[in-house]
Amino acid sequence: MVLYISLISTICTLPTLFLPTAPATPPPTNAPPTHPPLSRHTFRLLLTNPSFPLLALPFAIYTSAFNATSSLLVPILTPFAPFTETSAGIAGGLLILIGLLSAAITSPILDKHARLRLPTIKLLVPLIALAYIILCFLPQIGSVVGVYILLSVLGGASFSLVPLALEMLVDVCGEGVGA
Repeated sequence: MVLYISLISTICTLPTLFLPTAPATPPPTNAPPTHPPLSRHTFRLLLTNPSFPLLALPFAIYTSAFNATSSLLVPILTPFAPFTETSAGIAGGLLILIGLLSAAITSPILDKHARLRLPTIKLLVPLIALAYIILCFLPQIGSVVGVYILLSVLGGASFSLVPLALEMLVDVCGEGVGA
């Protein structure tokens, strides 16, 4: 299976070899300013910016928790009775698929209605925390369908939360980030 996925991925990336290095038409003169090059000075500025931890810490915590959960589903689930590697794989697939679908639906809606961002964040954060707590106990019960539903909710809430939270943090501390 890994060989098949590797072959498909390789074939899909081959067209990138033929992409031009520059756009066909130059950018307009009123284009936004370019970003500074990555250098030690840039990183020093970033690390001394008080807004940076407000952006980086929540994203790092979310990413760590989500990646750990999705990566460790097999060892989390398979010690308990009806769970197999296949059912853990399906659970991981639901986690990601439902998450992507929910983000694709919620992001454009919440992007247009900025006033809904904070209430949605206030709803999703406790929902995600509760889902992680339930995930600690649900496999012991042995409900495969329950785990599928829980991970679908967790994926949907998690994938919907990240762009919202980052956008909200940029709005709150955006002046310091652009400096």
